[in-house]
Amino acid sequence: VGLKAGGNDVNHSHLDLGSFVLDADGVRWAQDLGPDDYNLPAYFGAKRWTYYRLNNRSHNTLTPGDSLQDPKAVAPIIAFASTPLRAFAVANLTSAYPNTAKTVLRGIALLDRARVLVQDEVTGLTPGTPLTWRLLTEAKIKFSADARVATLRQDGRTLRAEILAPAAA
Repeated sequence: VGLKAGGNDVNHSHLDLGSFVLDADGVRWAQDLGPDDYNLPAYFGAKRWTYYRLNNRSHNTLTPGDSLQDPKAVAPIIAFASTPLRAFAVANLTSAYPNTAKTVLRGIALLDRARVLVQDEVTGLTPGTPLTWRLLTEAKIKFSADARVATLRQDGRTLRAEILAPAAA
């Protein structure tokens, strides 16, 4: 698993702070759409962030409301550890979504080096603002009756994704 932190204002960067890719059992389950088409009109100008591939709506990250990430935002890694049994990193995404929440944190952990936990902690979210959590995949997806468990199938392999909290999600 790989987590994107750092700055949105780096040359050729996308608005993808907090995005991640996930490979397991020889399969890419959470993917990035890949290279850009630099020949699109105003690619390096006024239209840049309107292109789906370049903004946060096309990445494996969370989005408060319909906000685009701030193109000048910086998301530092604020915690990191790696042991033979567990590894994690936490990025502070607060500056990516100014005026939407007091804090926006995203953590990715490898639990027992066999399971992945994606944990988002958002405090002080503007009342009524929905949070959208995205995962781009080529897998076929089947949801449980309550839509809290997704079973992904690809290349003869299976991955199970479950919403642990909040209860109403």
